[in-house]
Amino acid sequence: MTETTDAELVSVARELYAHAPAEFIATRNARAAATRRAGDRELATRVKALPKASVAAWAVGAVAREHPEDLDALGRLGAELRVAQVAADPAELRALGKRRRELTGAVTRTAARLAEEHGVGLSGAAQEQVEATWSAAVIDRDAERAVRSLLLVRALEPSGGIEGALAVPGAVETAEPEEEPAAPPRTARRTRPAPTSKEPAAEDDDAPPRRAISRRPRSTERDEEPEERTPPRRAISRRSAPEPTPEPADTAREIRRAERELRARERVAEHARAELEDAAEELSRVEAQVLQAAARTEELRRELERLEEQLAELDEERTHAAEEREDAEAREEAARHAVEEARERLSELTD
Repeated sequence: MTETTDAELVSVARELYAHAPAEFIATRNARAAATRRAGDRELATRVKALPKASVAAWAVGAVAREHPEDLDALGRLGAELRVAQVAADPAELRALGKRRRELTGAVTRTAARLAEEHGVGLSGAAQEQVEATWSAAVIDRDAERAVRSLLLVRALEPSGGIEGALAVPGAVETAEPEEEPAAPPRTARRTRPAPTSKEPAAEDDDAPPRRAISRRPRSTERDEEPEERTPPRRAISRRSAPEPTPEPADTAREIRRAERELRARERVAEHARAELEDAAEELSRVEAQVLQAAARTEELRRELERLEEQLAELDEERTHAAEEREDAEAREEAARHAVEEARERLSELTD
């Protein structure tokens, strides 16, 4: 099995899988027969062994052939997702997850449109398989390469690998794990504590005048007690000192109240964040079950197709056997008549 034969098989396979699924068997057999007549029996045998692609795999290939820019968009999203996974940024991962669902849904609609244009029926279950394949292409770079190869014969799963998914095994080499792009350093930002840090600073700015006012009367009381103007100055100091005092006290109470409110809101936000993460995990679990069910459905569909082909072959063999039986019955009838005629002739001669 030479590399030239492999390359020729890949080229022939890509041409054959461009045909609608209903035309594949006849087109494949005709191509194999032509290759055999041309003298390349090895290639003809391998062409005849090419499996029929599922409808979902054909639809994925149609998008890859006619709209490669959609695959480019899926590839870029996959790169962003891998960077976010390295950074372990939950918010970014949730945003990219939402984008993935939107993009895979849009490309699935493109696949459905192309299928309709080519007269291929794409059921709801097949569309789910197509969308699962796009998700696999986003998550797994090997899956993306498999889709771009135009050799896909079955739908892919986000975590199922590409084994058995290609018409020509080994046509797509699995890449060595590449070093992921370094994630930018995450800077912890605090939005609400900032005002708290400023307000105590404002309180400190007001503090010196308050201390100066409170100390001056004490100093004046000690140093100027003998003078006659001491009582009026003390009275003035006592009247002016209480005026700024309530303002810092009110500010401190406001700060404490704001801090309590901030803590309460942070607890509410943390609770909501935990509920969101639980809901996201539940959604992921359900999506995984849906994908598993879709994969099982695909396996059963392929098994049904295999049994239908086997049934068709058995029907042909039965028809051939029935024809041979009819021929045998005719020969037996002719032989019986010949025996009877010989007996009659013998009887006439003996009489």
